[in-house]
This record gives sequence, structure tokens and C-alpha cells, in this order.
Amino acid sequence: MLAIPLNPNLAKPLYLQIADHVTALARSGQLQPEQRLPSSRQLAEQLNLHRSTVVTAFDELRARGIIQALHGSGSYICVGVFDQALQAPATSSLTAPALGNDQLIAELWRLNHAEGMISLALGVPAPDMFPSQRFALLQQRIARRDPQAAWNYTHPQGFYPLRQAIAHDLARHGIQTSAEQLIITNGANEAINLVTQALAVAGDNGLIEEPSFHTTLLNLQQAGIGLAGFGIDQQGPHWASLEAALGQRSKHPRFVLVTPDFHNPSGMRWNSAQRYQFLNWANQQAIPIIEDATYSDLGLTGPSQPALRAFDSSVIYLGSYSKSLMPGLRIGFIVANGLLLQQLVSLKTITSGSNESFSQQILAEYLHAGEYHEHVEWVTSIYQRRRDALLNAVQRYLPSEVQATVADGGFYSWLSLPAEQPIMPLFQRALQRGVVIFPGQAFYLNQPAEQNNCIRLCFARYPEDVLTHGVRLLGSCF
Repeated sequence: MLAIPLNPNLAKPLYLQIADHVTALARSGQLQPEQRLPSSRQLAEQLNLHRSTVVTAFDELRARGIIQALHGSGSYICVGVFDQALQAPATSSLTAPALGNDQLIAELWRLNHAEGMISLALGVPAPDMFPSQRFALLQQRIARRDPQAAWNYTHPQGFYPLRQAIAHDLARHGIQTSAEQLIITNGANEAINLVTQALAVAGDNGLIEEPSFHTTLLNLQQAGIGLAGFGIDQQGPHWASLEAALGQRSKHPRFVLVTPDFHNPSGMRWNSAQRYQFLNWANQQAIPIIEDATYSDLGLTGPSQPALRAFDSSVIYLGSYSKSLMPGLRIGFIVANGLLLQQLVSLKTITSGSNESFSQQILAEYLHAGEYHEHVEWVTSIYQRRRDALLNAVQRYLPSEVQATVADGGFYSWLSLPAEQPIMPLFQRALQRGVVIFPGQAFYLNQPAEQNNCIRLCFARYPEDVLTHGVRLLGSCF
């Protein structure tokens, strides 16, 4: 079996997609010299294609000198195709034992676009499920209706009809709000940066979950904010850890940042009792709550829970459409009140000003038409199958000591590995097999050995067969 990801929506013909993928696998050494390929009939059946498409791909591979046909025996990878130079960049920058998290993340982004690699590392939604054609039609309609307005500045707080549409949609999460309480941002990252900048300055303290989203940790540390981490479990905060984090620093925390719905990296969701208890605790301690709801629309199993802000309107609520629709939209939002809202609008005005207005107008039309809910139902049904395929492969191909979280929503499964299995050597071996994983060190403020022994795998990007193949390759690295 040869797993080949195909996208019929690309301009590149399917036969070239097959040929390019096999070429990359051969040059990276994942397909060995003299290794026999499936027959054209077998591969056509596996990929659900007409046999002539695969035959044309094999003809292209022979013309490139990648494969050779032996009469009556089949097609084989040619000797001398493997290029060691292609492998060197993938590992050379990651051999240092004390690799910084910023270096690691930069390398993972590079590997995310490397030809022939199965990247289970970054949280990338599946491109073949983007509503790109529908957005293109909406773009044309808006451009014809008022081309000057389409490309003009909008208010830094955001396109008003979009804020109206988001406010209406948030009723699904139990949130009562209005367009006036919303600010449109350049994705969730800008939302977090603006809110924390409004609440804290360098030298102040904040509380955050551990593990937590790697980019958020780096951004807040770069801003000079002293972070104290607290643990979480399958129901919510680990209370002893939270109390310890509160007493860890002399200054009173200026905020606590949490992800109660489909936490990144674990995919867990807080239960209702933990939500009530946490709100009461934060109010008693007089600590503002920042609620990160980036994945809140991507529930996979179980009943939904009202957002923290649904119970307490002082909670600062952050959302995004980058994961549920398309990353290229770069549309996030903040829900806030009073003087804080005014301060956030001022900060937005002097830092990034008006967001790109065309995409805001398109998203407003899309939400008003009611198409967003249908899209989310469709993609979450697919992501649930992909999550299950990943977990089944983990159970089948990885050592029995490996423990994986069953994500209630979002994109990720969080794997805890045996103590005798250090992560970075495993990371290196997986790269040699063409699989990219995300070492757990980047999700923690500090990096003791027991925390380094976790990895995050993303199941959103690839179909089930590719996920199974990737985990099987990873299993061969233990």
C-alpha cells in the first residue's frame, strides 16, 4: 500500500500529483532503491481513480528516471535517486540538545511545507474542506456591487455588519452581546496580544494553563509578562496546582488565560461544575478571565457547554474563524465591556489599525446567509472520523505504554510517552521516515524531563489512510 494524498480541486492534474509525491518519497529515501511499487491496477483501486491516470503517472516517473519497469515483474524505484542533501536540512538545525522553542517552531513551519513529508505537527485545517469556491463567488458579488467600498478602509473596530453577524452567532454559546462590544482582529493571536497588553505591562504577572498554546507562551514571555502555569485534567483546572501558581509570585496576577472548550494541545473540555467553580474562584481572587474560544465551534462528541462569558459578562471572550473556515481569513474577534473595550479599540487603532476589509465583508455575507453552521457540521463529522482513525492507529502501532487523549473537539491528540523514550531522538528518527511530530517542550513554561515526554499530533489535515500510514511510520521509530 502506498498512501498518496490527492486534491482534485488543485490545478495540477492528478497524474502529476501522484508522480510528484512518489518522486519526493524516493528522493527523501522513504521509498528505498529497488523497492517494488503497487501495480497500476492496485494503485488505481486504492486511490479510486481510473487506471489510465495511474498509468500516465508511471509513464511520467519513468521519464524522470524515478522508476523502472521490469518485464513481467512490475515497477521498481531506481538506484541512485535518493538525495542525502535533501535530508540534511531537515535535521541539521535540530541536533542541539537545548533547542529553543522559537527555533523549534520555525523549523516545524519549514517542515510543514516540505515535499514528501507527513506533518502531524502544526494545527492546519484540511485545505480540501475550505469553502473557497463559495467565498470566491461572494467576493465577485461584493466587488460588483460596490468595488470602492470593497477595497476601502473599515473602522479599526471592524466591519459593522460582520460584528452584528458574530454577535448573533454567539447566542449558540449562551453569550448575550452586541456589535458594539465586539472588535475584529487579525486572528486569535492579535486578540490575545491586545487583551494582555491592555491588562498587563512588562514586569506584571499572569496565570496560564500548562500545557498551553506555544505561540501564546512565546508572545507573553516576549512581552515581559511573568507567567505562572497551572495544570489541567479532563474536567477542568487542577485546583492544587492553580492555588500553587497563585502563590508563586509576589505580584497579584493581572489575568488568567484559559481554554475551557477543546483545549490546545489536549482537546479536552471543562465540565459545567468546573466552570462554575472557576468563575467563583476568579471573582473571589479579583482576577480578570480571558477565555480563548478558538476551537469552540469544532466540537466532535458530547453535548456543548455554555461559554464562561455566558455566566459572567466580565469575562473577556476571544474567538477566531481561522480553524473552522480558512486560516487565510485571519479574522478573530474580542468581546469585552466598558473602559477595557475602549482601551482595546484605541490599542487596535494605533497598532494594526483597520483590518483587511474585503474578507470581513465576505465573512459577513457568509454568516448572514446561514451557511456557516452547515459548513461546521460537515467538517466536524469528517474531523471526528479522522480523530478516531488516528487514535486507532496509535493503539495499533505505538507501544502500549503510550497514552493518548480522546479530544472532545478541535484538531489534536496529546500523547504521553514512556519515561525511557526521550522525545527529541524520536523526533529525529520520525523525520528520517518522513513524519513530523510536535515535541511537548514548546507547550510548557519550563521543560523538565517528564514534560518533554509528550507530543502533539494533529488529525485535521489528512484523510484517514494517510493518518494511519503516518502513525505506522512513527511506530517504527520506537
